[in-house]
Amino acid sequence: MLRVVSHDLGDRQGIVIIAGDDMEETMGTAAKQLALKTAAAQGISRPGISGAATPYPVDEDGESSTELVLGKGTVAGYRIDFPVTGAL
Repeated sequence: MLRVVSHDLGDRQGIVIIAGDDMEETMGTAAKQLALKTAAAQGISRPGISGAATPYPVDEDGESSTELVLGKGTVAGYRIDFPVTGAL
């Protein structure tokens, strides 16, 4: 299930962090739409994804590490940091 972990948004741009149960889910259209809806709800006008985003594994505490990225340890889910920018 997708959820917003956090967001750091200014007047026109920022980052929305989405968490999901698997890598495909966090890379999907629903995750992007959730990031855009979050940005719009926080006042960014006509937001769009403004760059590439890559999911990364996290443990049960929501922390990522080199070991998890290398396939060592228990992956509890994935996160992706979407850069968003509003229209002029």
